[in-house]
Amino acid sequence: MKPFIALILSTFPCFCFSQSYPEKYFGNPIDPPFILAGTFGEIRSDHFHSGIDFSTSEIENKPVYAAAKGYVSRIKISSVGFGKAIYITHPNGYVTVYAHLNRFSSKIEKYVRQKQYEKESFEIELFPTITDFLIKKGDLLGYSGNTGSSDGPHLHFEIRDEKTEEPINPELFGYKIPDIIRPDIRLLRVVPMKGMGIVETTDTARTYRLIKLADGTYSIESKDTIKVFGKIGFEFSVQDEQKTKGNSLGIYSMQLKIDSSIVYSYKYQRFNFSDTRYANAHIDYAEKINQGLLFERCFRLPGNHLKIYHYTTGVYDFKDEKEYTIEATIKDFNSNTSKLKFKIHGHPALSNSSYQPLPRDYIPLMPEKGITIQKPSVEIYIPIGALYERCYFMYTETMQHKDFFSPDFIIGNPNVPLHLKMTIGIKLIILPYSLKDRALIISYNKNGNLIAEGGYWNGSFLFTETRHFGAFAIAVDTIPPLIDIKNIPGDRNGGDKFRIFISDELSGIKSYRASLDGKWFLLEYDAKNKVLTGLIEKSKTTENHHFEIRVIDERNNQSHASQDFFY
Repeated sequence: MKPFIALILSTFPCFCFSQSYPEKYFGNPIDPPFILAGTFGEIRSDHFHSGIDFSTSEIENKPVYAAAKGYVSRIKISSVGFGKAIYITHPNGYVTVYAHLNRFSSKIEKYVRQKQYEKESFEIELFPTITDFLIKKGDLLGYSGNTGSSDGPHLHFEIRDEKTEEPINPELFGYKIPDIIRPDIRLLRVVPMKGMGIVETTDTARTYRLIKLADGTYSIESKDTIKVFGKIGFEFSVQDEQKTKGNSLGIYSMQLKIDSSIVYSYKYQRFNFSDTRYANAHIDYAEKINQGLLFERCFRLPGNHLKIYHYTTGVYDFKDEKEYTIEATIKDFNSNTSKLKFKIHGHPALSNSSYQPLPRDYIPLMPEKGITIQKPSVEIYIPIGALYERCYFMYTETMQHKDFFSPDFIIGNPNVPLHLKMTIGIKLIILPYSLKDRALIISYNKNGNLIAEGGYWNGSFLFTETRHFGAFAIAVDTIPPLIDIKNIPGDRNGGDKFRIFISDELSGIKSYRASLDGKWFLLEYDAKNKVLTGLIEKSKTTENHHFEIRVIDERNNQSHASQDFFY
């Protein structure tokens, strides 16, 4: 073991800053066939996907193997996120991650279970020593599953730079994923810059349908020439597949040319986790929120500091009376290529077109400036760097809803994403002192769905931090969580498993604690399905047991349930 440790210490930095990656070092973390359910850099909610997802055909408990020799440096279990995950540090300067596991290999499972009982916690993060779990290439690490914030059974696999912790596209390391299907360019969106561009007599973005031609080329469905003036950007809605009628995947690269000059390009090769929220600046956020359409921009917003771009001009000033040729080239990792080529006609006469009027009583907001608003009933603080582009900020106070304890405040435009948290303080109007600890700020969307934002008191104001604009008010949560015991060992449903559903109407589950015969008992929490499960070892003779569970929500409302059973 000592020579291996010396090798680890001496070779970690080898590839940390290199853009050349070893292509035959890492093996397969799962048995073939290799069907992807997700690609590196794919746009997810508020982030980029940091690995590749190997499909397990909706089946759990597929064996998961170590991609290379190393040691288990981290084990994390959470009811959300990666669920059950193992991190292996390798002697060549990289870390591999295996996430959403159903269970670990027997040795690791025994170690984790011991630590969970020591800490009396299902959720746990462990950092074994360098000698606790030495791993050889191909060793069994565990079994695939659907734990955490997974949408279905699969293996999430990552390769990270050990020094910077940046995730790197695993396909750069030589993984051969069979794929002969070109990306599908579905829509084009032509976007005038605010106050500086016109498309077809308006300063509103226009969306165009496309026609797929031979050899992976596309054209605009409309035969009319697109007429523009001033500063214009372009966006594309693209989807890729590995096989016909397979999973919807992300692309690898995009390049935009105007009159044969490259003005914008990017590749999904690596990124820093601190930059992952820039995904909201990389896409047309408003279109995603309102229409459910994913458009990737081919221009860079002023507050977007993502480091995946090679050319970042993007926005072009179409000020001359002439015809321009626009060409977009989009590829997946296997270099399957699709191209869209079309014409734009510059029309200086469009400069006389009118721009949309600015809203009344607006406050201009810019990425490089923050604002503080202090009013008798509301306080708002938006820090520097919270925005990606200039916007027009407004807030309004509306009538108090009968179920709320403050007026409703419409703060900002929900179509505008926030990169950093803003702080909101709302003054309490009337609330019995006995309910003060049960108060929280809620927000609600256009469908009326309530979102708990939490809150802390400072004088008569209740404050919270949030990363979205919208409608906010003070509500009170006095309803305890619901506990529904569906199955207990030895009952009429049979089996040796506890199965308990827990939920909370508003503020959300903060903690739970179960005991069996007076001692802490491990229940695993699947937050997405709101279910707790646990196993009990059957003794040689049937015994009487006493089970208890207590659940607390974020406003400290508590529920308790107990049951005696023979098993």
